[in-house]
Amino acid sequence: MRYSTFLAGSASVLLSFASAATATTTVVAETDATWSVTNPGGNFTQAKIVTRVPASWGAAVPGTSWISNNGSGRNPNPGLYTFKKSFDLADASSFNFLTATWKSDNYVTDLLLNGKSLGSFGTTNEFGNVGPFTRTFSLAEAGASFVNSGNILEVVVQQRNLNNNSGNDMGLSGRFVASVPEPGTWMLMILGLGAIGFAMRRRQGIVVRHEFA
Repeated sequence: MRYSTFLAGSASVLLSFASAATATTTVVAETDATWSVTNPGGNFTQAKIVTRVPASWGAAVPGTSWISNNGSGRNPNPGLYTFKKSFDLADASSFNFLTATWKSDNYVTDLLLNGKSLGSFGTTNEFGNVGPFTRTFSLAEAGASFVNSGNILEVVVQQRNLNNNSGNDMGLSGRFVASVPEPGTWMLMILGLGAIGFAMRRRQGIVVRHEFA
């Protein structure tokens, strides 16, 4: 009985280590003027930091700035606008997840890494016009992966047609982070596997003897 208890305990500890394996993060792309913006017509320009942020937008995500296709954030033309940035990573194969924290005006409809969509988005309050929102994307589930150099991150923002577009705004603020396991976490996971194996071996080695009077 005590061996099965130890086995279950070891498994739960191992799972806790696995869930903590993505605790270490490296910022790969924050919103600033190094992004480009492609408009619905296919033309692109460098993103501009919004210098006079409309009060309705609120503060940018900490450590980032609001950016738009122009410095005012005023954008009367509805449609999809794609914010794009290239970045490099050392040992990209170690990174398994992308965590995004963002605010947008109007809705974020898609987020892509190297041409692969990382998840389904919809025009609900979860993904636009309020925020910030934080979401972690599994690259394996999306069929995406990082590369060492020339990663392309794209955030697609829907500028809605509200029949008052002369006063509409469009911008993006956010932080996009690659997650990688800590070396120490891997060691703890290996030790946890070893503990489970040891417990199972001890359990198999128990011999039951029967004595008859």
